[in-house]
Amino acid sequence: MTRWRETIVGITRDVADRIRPLLGTAEANKDVGDGAGGDVTKHVDAVAEGVIIEGFRRTGEPVKIITEEQGVVMVNGGPGSSAARLVAIVDPVDGSFNATRNLPFLAVSIAIACGPLVRDITDAAVLNIATGDLFSASRGEGAWFNDKPATVNRHAASMADAAMGVDVNPKKGEFHRIDFFKQHEALLDAPKKIRVLGSNTLETCLVATGALDCFVDVRGSLRLFDVAAAWLIVREAGGHVYEVRDGQAIDMGNRELAIDGRLAVLASATLALKEELLALVRKGLNK
Repeated sequence: MTRWRETIVGITRDVADRIRPLLGTAEANKDVGDGAGGDVTKHVDAVAEGVIIEGFRRTGEPVKIITEEQGVVMVNGGPGSSAARLVAIVDPVDGSFNATRNLPFLAVSIAIACGPLVRDITDAAVLNIATGDLFSASRGEGAWFNDKPATVNRHAASMADAAMGVDVNPKKGEFHRIDFFKQHEALLDAPKKIRVLGSNTLETCLVATGALDCFVDVRGSLRLFDVAAAWLIVREAGGHVYEVRDGQAIDMGNRELAIDGRLAVLASATLALKEELLALVRKGLNK
């Protein structure tokens, strides 16, 4: 295990230890402000973020942290220091609603990069806070689910055989679900099974273990910290992750690690599923 993968795995476990007692409580659900990522910050989000920042501070290494709630936080050095060469992109709690209802599917997500772009991500960890299940990866060394190597499931020959994760929930009244269902009827009708679980990070990571064959979010409302760690984990497990723009698959590697910007994403176990997914997405966009 690389030094930084070990470090961020330890930080995710510290977050889980602090957050588990809050799950399902009124305290967890308190609004404490507006996050830099555009969503309301809950108490549970703020607590998790504080644990992460303190965890990086304890390393003594200069790090630029890009995080959903506070935005950009510099630790152990200012903007002019070597911190610019090490970037952490963080989602303290992905699945905050699940946290407030004690639904056991929520995650802390941390990716480490040696430069300013997604392709510079070297290590990643995503931990299910409720169950303790850990997804992790190091560039060029593979992906792991808990202590075993993670590999995508290549048995689904087509979408008719596939289990697909999807997010159909509007953000702040962006659309009505019935309109979304009508527009993307072909996409939603194609898989053998659909799952809507409430944490995009975890659902993307499930592609890395073969629990899901693909995940797609065509709403265009994800932020980079929702998928940065999962991007590396799925790729190291043999899968594929792309930004979807105008019905086309875009390599995310050249995307800047930043707090702003929204995107649509698909992850798939195989290139054949990716192409079938894109065709289905285009059908909806052309309606």
